[in-house]
Amino acid sequence: MGKHYMLEEVTADQYDLWAIHSSLLPYQVAFTLNKYCHTRFQRHRESVFHSTLDITFERFQWEVPSRGVHLELVSNRFLYEVEKNETNYSLFNLPQTKEVSLIPKLNRVDYFILQYHQASLPSFRTTLQGSTLFEMVYLIDPSQQPNELNLIFD
Repeated sequence: MGKHYMLEEVTADQYDLWAIHSSLLPYQVAFTLNKYCHTRFQRHRESVFHSTLDITFERFQWEVPSRGVHLELVSNRFLYEVEKNETNYSLFNLPQTKEVSLIPKLNRVDYFILQYHQASLPSFRTTLQGSTLFEMVYLIDPSQQPNELNLIFD
């Protein structure tokens, strides 16, 4: 007689997704968070790769395993230049650019902070919510968050 396996319910990691609207460059956002929110974001050695367009989104992480801290800062927008075949030289001939979002459902957001619930960081949360460092910072409602499988970057 064959064996019968039952799949237990898989529990998903609990996380908060913060949206940051800012005109700063990614390394400037990480520096600002490090300076004013007392974090230690460092550039991740592997960026988030968009396979269909062959582009990457910048990624920073702050991880303290002993305290259970794991946060990731990811840019949501990438601007790239569209190549044209025609060689029309004129004064107002500017290269065309296209913007791609990592999470198309939330394409107006510039950066995301993914905060896992292993550690409670009340000072980070209050500093981020009450900050005037960026144009807008808010916590995205769990019903509007994308599927968790879309946020696995490794």
